[in-house]
Amino acid sequence: MIESVQETRTELFGDGAPRAIDFSMSLKRTDDPMLIAIAESVIGMF
Repeated sequence: MIESVQETRTELFGDGAPRAIDFSMSLKRTDDPMLIAIAESVIGMF
C-alpha cells in the first residue's frame, strides 16, 4: 500500500512542460487478500 509520495525536484522546459520529476515513495506491506489480487492482476499486465 502506498503511504506517501513526495516530490523532491522538478525540472521544466521554458514553456512549463515537465521534463523530469524526482520523487520518493513510502510503501507499507499488507496481507489483504483483495489488495494482493489487484496487485497480481496489475503485475500480469506488464
